[in-house]
Amino acid sequence: MAFAEHGLELEDISKRSGYSRRALELIFKSNTGMPPGRWFMNIRLNGVMRDLLTATPDCLVIDVASKWGFRHLSRFSYQYRRAFGELPSETLRRATTRYL
Repeated sequence: MAFAEHGLELEDISKRSGYSRRALELIFKSNTGMPPGRWFMNIRLNGVMRDLLTATPDCLVIDVASKWGFRHLSRFSYQYRRAFGELPSETLRRATTRYL
């Protein structure tokens, strides 16, 4: 499992911590209630949402998504909608209407 977009590899964390990869996954899940991959995805999706909600009118969804390491925009949009119940463009539209 790689988190390369943030410079993290679960294998590296495992080696540095002295725990096996499996032990690290179990420890992570017992403390957060989810596997490391889902936790990191939630962090990134919440970061996107925060940036979209505080965006200026010239902001583009693609720029925010790229900033948070999302490269496949259709997959990103699907994950965002599944997490928040709306498309990222709808979040951005809600946020930028306050400038009008």
